[in-house]
Order: sequence, then C-alpha cells, then structure tokens
Amino acid sequence: MFIGMTTAIHPGEMTKTVYVSLAKVKHGPCLSFFVESSTSPEHVNATLKALRREAFIRLGELGLSAAEADRFLNPLAPYLKESNLAVADGQTLGIFLSASDCSSFSVPLAIRTRLVASQRFYLKPVLPCLLEPQQYHVLAISENSAHLFQCSGHECHKVQVAGLPKSLKDVFASRDFASSLQAHSSGVPGHQPLTYHGHSGPVEEVHKNRVAYCRHISAAIEKHLQDCEEALILACVSEYLPAFREVSRFKGLVHDAIAGNPDRLTIADIQHASRKMIDALTKERMLRDIKEYVDVRNTPRSSSSLAEILAAVFDGRVKSVFVRAGIDVWGVFDPGTNALSLNGDAASAGSEEMLNLAAIESVLHGGIACLVPAADMPENEPIVAVFRY
Repeated sequence: MFIGMTTAIHPGEMTKTVYVSLAKVKHGPCLSFFVESSTSPEHVNATLKALRREAFIRLGELGLSAAEADRFLNPLAPYLKESNLAVADGQTLGIFLSASDCSSFSVPLAIRTRLVASQRFYLKPVLPCLLEPQQYHVLAISENSAHLFQCSGHECHKVQVAGLPKSLKDVFASRDFASSLQAHSSGVPGHQPLTYHGHSGPVEEVHKNRVAYCRHISAAIEKHLQDCEEALILACVSEYLPAFREVSRFKGLVHDAIAGNPDRLTIADIQHASRKMIDALTKERMLRDIKEYVDVRNTPRSSSSLAEILAAVFDGRVKSVFVRAGIDVWGVFDPGTNALSLNGDAASAGSEEMLNLAAIESVLHGGIACLVPAADMPENEPIVAVFRY
C-alpha cells in the first residue's frame, strides 16, 4: 500500500519515502492526476470530474472495457463528492491511482493540471520535492519574544521549547546587575521593543546583552533539536544576526535571515518567507550538482545520450541525472537488451515517458534526480547524467 491519505480532505505530503513507494509500482495502468492551485472548491471539483472523464477514455485505449474502467476509477468517488476541497496558491493536488490503491498528496509546487496514463506513475513533476528538506525550523527572535516554528512543505506551527526565554527582559530579570540596566522604547506605537544598556558604553552593552539573550535561546534550541542538522532560519532584525551567530553552534543555521521584527509577522508570513529561502537553497544545491556534470563533461563519467543513460540507471551506475523541465519524450526501453524506441512527445499504448523512467530508476538505485529549467540545463539536450564510474 502507498503512503498517503485516501481522503480528499487531508492529502499527505510528497516526501522521498512516498516518491520511492510510488516509483516501485511498475505495472500499469497507473494514472497520475495533477490539479493546479485554485482556492475555489467548485473549480477543483469540476477539474477532477473533467480529468476523470479523460481517464475513462484513456483506460479504454489501454484495453479496459467500460465496466472495468468504471471499477478502476471508483476510488476517485470521495474526491469528486468532496465539496470543501481547495488547492492553495503555489500548491498542486496530486492523485495517484492504480489497480491496488489511490493516494493523494499536496505538493508545494506549481504543476499544470493534467492527467498522465502509463505503465508507471508520472513522478517527474514532483522531483523538486526530493531536493528540498522535508522539514526545517524558523527561529523568531525579538526583544519581546523568542519562538521556534517547525515547517514542512505546506505547514508551519509553533513548537514548545523547554527553557526558551520569553524575552530579553526575562533573561535579565534574575541577573544581579538588572537594576543597573536602563530600558528605552523604540519602534512604532503598539510595537515598542525594549533595548537594555548599562550606564557606560551603551552600544557595546546593548550588543553584549543581546549576545547573552541569544546564548540562552541557542542553548534551549540546541537541547531541543539535539544533533538535528535540518535547516534553521532566523527571523529577526539585523542587529540580532551577529549576536546569535556568535553563540550558536547549530550545524543547519542558514546564512540569510527573514529580515524585520518577527512580532509583526503572522505564521503565514513566516511560512511564505521561509519557503522562498528554502527554494533558493534548493536551487543552489541543484546548481552545485550540475557543476559536477560540467566538470566531468566529455569524459566517460558523463553522458547526454538518453539510451546510454537509461542503460546506466538500470545498472545502478548513475550518480545524478538532470532532466529538462517542460518536455516529454515517449517511447519504449528494454533493460534486458538496452533497446530504445522513441515515438516523440505523444503517448501510445505500451509506451512510457523516458525522462520520467530515467529519474525513477536513478532514485530507486540510490542516485539523484533533478528537474531542471531549460535555462539551467548544461546542454541543449532533454537529459544529462553523471556516472559513478
């Protein structure tokens, strides 16, 4: 059984574990439905009904009778009846249906609405989910508060952390020199953070006090997260960046931060801003992987030949494969003989999308698979790869 929810109300997240479980299904028919963002449940419902009608026709072309096609599509019924299903902006609903199961996932990517019927699930559009961290944290620091948020593809919620100071004032409340500190307010009405300094060297003292505050925060965070190496993004005013970095030993601390006073941000704001940073980090990682291809280009450790790459992925020789976004290459590949027959960008009975196949087999054999915008592809080819040997 696949990992995921079989109800339209609570789709699961597309993780690498989910991808692998779907990728292991190798005998169709496999139907992959994608519904792009729409806040209108009525529009989502109408789109799914249209895709269901298209799926009925495709199953007939694959040799199923009308009765068999109806039975095959029956697991879609709960989705078609759901009146409250909406797909948030920047998200895509993915439904994957085979003879044995039906699973749905909320994918934090903009994927165009379509249905793909094949011998395997069409997982190429969700490849970016494999590079992105499945979970990361945002640490919001202001003089009035400190909060830790746990985020994933489409969720963000506050986490309770033992020992996390409530505010800068809370840290210094028990200090012997607390009475020697002076407080003054700054900021806009209704948002007046307290800045503490001593009688001598105000600027230096302010920084020292922030460092002491951040030391307490860092100790609590590191104890809570322990040896976790997930990304940790700061949300704070610029003055707190050097203070926290001075005391933090957290391995996953991201260099950039969400700028500004986090007291003025909603959880949705934090989620949106952190997602942009995670997306940027993901692209940086992809470009580093592509550079490895450039470094070994024109050597036996690289190839831009689809036939050669397909043979290599089934042998487990591919370290990383890069497929161009926006195009499909349909055909039939026989891993026994390494024979490849192509029929262009149109699907036909018994054919598979070859770039999808290459990505799936690469991941199943422990390799990396990336979906790359055309502008970032190192060659004017639909696919390139780096071989392990």
